[in-house]
Amino acid sequence: MKPCPFCAKEIQDSSTICEYCNTSLTEDPKETVLGSTLVPPTKPKMSTGIKVLIGVAILFAVAVPLAIIAAISVPIYIEYVKGSRSNDAQVTIGTVFNAVKMYRQDRGADPGSVEELEQLGYLTVDELTKKQWKFTLIGNPVQAIEAVSTAEMKGGAGHQVKYDFQTGRFTGYGLATEESGQ
Repeated sequence: MKPCPFCAKEIQDSSTICEYCNTSLTEDPKETVLGSTLVPPTKPKMSTGIKVLIGVAILFAVAVPLAIIAAISVPIYIEYVKGSRSNDAQVTIGTVFNAVKMYRQDRGADPGSVEELEQLGYLTVDELTKKQWKFTLIGNPVQAIEAVSTAEMKGGAGHQVKYDFQTGRFTGYGLATEESGQ
């Protein structure tokens, strides 16, 4: 004995029709109600135009914020990279500045070049830095120290970093300027 899936009354195991509710037991019970066959429900289909419209809306919802973020962050990142590349020049210019002060104190005059400072033992410049930057003393007495990048620097040749003795400020490549507000 088994229960009828429609009326729950006990019927024979071999029954194909329930003797109480007269329902066929050979059809899928989900598609049959009291002996009549139902058409299974179908989901309404979305038109292609609506699908495209939803796709475009999602694309804009993702692409527009990404474009805004890129427009803001890429220039900031580029300036950061420039600043990082110019850092070697700034550090070496600081070392050259100290060497000029020691030379002046020892000899009562200013050196003629960065090479002279190196030859006399006042200064040692890292070989990699020398490959990427050319250092020059400006003026006699020295008023400024300038570094110009070579083709070996990843940012390219011709970028200038300068330290002015009177103002005590660095200017040039990778450095904030008053005009830009950085």
